[in-house]
Parts: sequence; C-alpha cells; structure tokens
Amino acid sequence: MKNLHVLSFLILLALNSCTWNTSTRNEENTPEALQEGSKWDYDYSLKRGSDGQNIVDELFKEKRKSDETLNELMEEIETLRKSKNETVEDLQNFLFNSEKYYSDALIISNQIQDSLLKQELQTILEKSQKQFEKPASELQAKIDKVQAEDLSLYDFQKFLKVAITLEMIEDYQKNNQPDASELTEILKKYQELQKKVKKSF
Repeated sequence: MKNLHVLSFLILLALNSCTWNTSTRNEENTPEALQEGSKWDYDYSLKRGSDGQNIVDELFKEKRKSDETLNELMEEIETLRKSKNETVEDLQNFLFNSEKYYSDALIISNQIQDSLLKQELQTILEKSQKQFEKPASELQAKIDKVQAEDLSLYDFQKFLKVAITLEMIEDYQKNNQPDASELTEILKKYQELQKKVKKSF
C-alpha cells in the first residue's frame, strides 16, 4: 500500500513539474517572504523577533496562490480531510455513547437489592454488550486504518512542501546574493584601523 502511495505521488509530481518549475529567474520573481523588508528579513527579525511562523509555510502559501494545479490538489486534500474528520467524529461518538450506556446501566443494575433480579438484568446487559463487541471492533479498525492513511498523506504533504519551496530558495540563492566585494574592502579598512590604533598606544 505504501509503495502505491509513493508511486502515485511521483507520478503526480512528474505530471505537474512543468507548472512547479520556475523558468524565469530574476529579482522581480523573488517571493514576497524573501524580499527585503518582509517579516523574514534579517533586520526585521532582529527588531521584532520570531513570531513562531515558518518561512517554508509562507513560501508554500505563495506558490499555492500562483499555481492553480497545486492549489486544486491542496483543496482536494483539505476536502477529503474535512469529510474524514466529520465521519470519524460521528463514529467515535456512536461508539462512546454505546459503551457509556453499558457502563451506566451496570451501575444501575448494581443498585437493585433483589439478587436474582439483579443477576437477570446483568446477564441481559452482558449478552447485549458482547453482541456489540464485533461491530464495534470492526468500526474501530476502520477508523484506525483511515487515521493511519491520513498520517501517511500528511507525510507526503510535508515532503511536497519542502520539495517545492526548496526550488524557490535555490532560485533565490542563485539570483539574489548581494555583492560581497565591498565586504573585502571593509575588512581591509578594519585591519588598517587596527594598525593605527596599535601605533597610538
């Protein structure tokens, strides 16, 4: 099953690579999250501090806005997950209410003073509860399987998010590295000033 997921993901990635790959590389295409003055800007971070947000998430949000295919894929995932959550919640409530009933009914049966009547009622309750064990177990197994599939999909989402934003940061690194030549001159001036300071001792 997991191999099938991997294969499906790779096929999907290949089909949409033409959309996700960036063909035009220049400073005008720099993502907003990486532009000077953004909340991820070094100077801004020093002044404001971290707000707990993730630059990978911000880049992915930008890519999603500009890529219709990616956005449709994420909407499909979100719709499925919402449906799953609602269905699982209904089933879990059903299982909880049933188990809660047997627990409360047993408490009431123990309050009966007539021992024969008490035993008769508890036998009836036990029989009913055992009859429910199999369908309850089957439902729980289905819930557990769906939850496991959801966690697996989350893993693929995380992989996809990093794979897409990795290309964005690599484009940024190639096209937006500042000129460091001036830093070399500044270093020389520091060294010259250090010599001057030493001579003044």
